[in-house]
Formats: sequence, structure tokens, C-alpha cells
Amino acid sequence: MMQEVARAGVISLASLRDTGVQLFGAGQFARGVARALRTHGVTVHRFLVSHVPLESVVDGIVCEVVSPFALEAGPTWIAVHNHHRVSDTVMLTNELRTLSPNVQLVWPQQYYPVLEADLGWRFWLHSVDDYVLMRDRIASGRALLNDEVSRQNYDAVLAFRTAMSDPVAPQPDGEITYLPTWFRSHLQQPLQFVDAGAYHGETTLLFASLVPVATAYAFEPDPVNHEQMLRAFTHSTLDVKSYRAGVGAASGSVGFSGGSGESSHVSETGATRVPVVTLSEALADVPINFIKLDVEGQERPALEGARALIEAERPLLAIAGYHLWDDLWEIPQLINSFKRNYRIALGVHKYNTFDLVFYAY
Repeated sequence: MMQEVARAGVISLASLRDTGVQLFGAGQFARGVARALRTHGVTVHRFLVSHVPLESVVDGIVCEVVSPFALEAGPTWIAVHNHHRVSDTVMLTNELRTLSPNVQLVWPQQYYPVLEADLGWRFWLHSVDDYVLMRDRIASGRALLNDEVSRQNYDAVLAFRTAMSDPVAPQPDGEITYLPTWFRSHLQQPLQFVDAGAYHGETTLLFASLVPVATAYAFEPDPVNHEQMLRAFTHSTLDVKSYRAGVGAASGSVGFSGGSGESSHVSETGATRVPVVTLSEALADVPINFIKLDVEGQERPALEGARALIEAERPLLAIAGYHLWDDLWEIPQLINSFKRNYRIALGVHKYNTFDLVFYAY
């Protein structure tokens, strides 16, 4: 396990006002970083991309193919933050250092703390310094993992997220997210399962194609996603009970930032409000044997709201663990608090530590 975390170097926005920066990437995250820097009076000289861009100017900033000349012009901030293979940090490092061996690369792990107020929630990004304060909790979470592969995954995730230069992300395991091959042997069939954060229904339909499903209970709070989900189920013979609601620790309603596809999420400043239910209340009389949760940072409240159901039925659990920085150790400890003798495993299913899933069986 990570023994020590080096304190993060302090990035001075004041000094950057004199030099400006260039960003590698031109997607949603890069544009957000550019807006944040401009707010602080820092010039963004250019967006750099791997291939000929569709637009030569993005948000008023020149967008060009990365070259040795551009990289040698000054430090390059990596402004790519997603789960795609082309964004794998090892691939990016090799690509850019092949062009310019001495290029200074600044990673999101390094600069996010100074822009956090502007960027807001960006999945697991967080100040590296705070990991030091959580050392005991981190160790406790690791101790709950059942197997050596899971512990190695845990250590690799921590090392990646706290790296202050050229971070090396653990590689995906190639398994199906939420239903890896090894996990299927533990299923109670047919499934009576919860798909919370059902999005467009892909997980429910995939499960039904791989294992027997009696009934799926699909929860999706985003109105657009929910409508798309219903269309996806139109021609299926699967028994699906759909709920246009989120899941949480208590029933009621919450602010919601919708219309962002798979990234729609609960937000205090959200423009709309959506209903929220607890799984224990919504499914009080249902013998659920599998719960899948991928609810954009609301996994822990959702688990609390499912406590009575989980303690009564002991369903298998597949819980997303990558939305919040401390999910990595807090989710296994919450699962352990149910006192149902769960064994806990950790799978890494996408690049850059996205699609981390805790399996309890």
C-alpha cells in the first residue's frame, strides 16, 4: 500500500498570469479548465490535440495538433479526464515525451486543488495533501478487501491519484462492468435485481442477455435518460419495473443537474428537483438478490437507504466506487457495517481509475 504521500507542489496562479499555459485536450474538461484559468486572469495560449481538430478555434482559443515546437514552448497542462483508452496516462506520457523528451507535464492531480472552486465536482479529483490526513481510514478500507488482486488494485489506484509526476493508471481488467465472469458464480438465479442509475437501460438488458432475470427494478432520475430507457425496453420481454426517481438515504426530493447524459447528477445548485426514494421503502416486500448502484456520487446515501433491505435479504452488491475521492475506502467500510459477513472485492474496469466497482458477495 502507499506508505507516504508527497505533499503537493503549490501552483501559483499569480505567477501564471505572466507566462500563461497551454492545455493538452480540447474536450469538456479542457474547456472547463480554460474557463477557470481565464477567470483568474491566466492566458491559455492554445489547445493541443493528437489529431487534426474539427475546429481550429475552440472557445476563442487556437486548437492545433501537438508538435515538438508547441511542447517546447512551455509547460503543458494535461486537461484530459475520462475513461477512454486514448486518454490513458501512460499512452499520453509516451506520446508527448516521444515528441519532446523534456516537456514539463502538469497533471489534473496537481492543479485541480487551485481550481476546485471553479471546476466543481470532477469525479475523484481531490487535493493530494488530504490523503495524508486519511491514512488510517485508507488502511482500514484496504484491510477489508478479500483477495490479493483487489488489494493490488487498491494500491495502484492510490498511487495513481496521488502521483505528482507522470502518473501510471492501473489497466482495466477487461471484464464486464458490474458482472465480471468470476462474480457470476455467486449469483442467485433468477435475478431480482436493482439497477440504480439505470441510464438508458444498457446494464439491465446486458444482464438479461447473460444470466436469467426474473424482474429488474430500474431507477433513473434524469427525465431524458428515463424516457430513453423506456424506449430501450419497449421491444424487450424482460419484466422491468421502472422508477423515474433517484435513490438516497431518505425519501423526498433533491436538486438535480440534468441533461448531461451519463454525468447527470444530484446538485445543490441544480436547476430542477427530482424525487428520491430509499430502496428499503420502495422495495420493502421484494426479495432482492442483487443491487447495482452507479448514481454519480450518491452511492453511500443510497446504501444507507438500502440498509434494512440489505440486512434482511443479503443481496449481492456491485457498487461504483470512483465518483468521490474517498469512496475508495468509505464504501467498503459502509458495506462492512451491514454485519452480513460480506467478502469484498475491487474491480478496475476502465482507464484512469474510472469504473471502479466494489463487489460484495
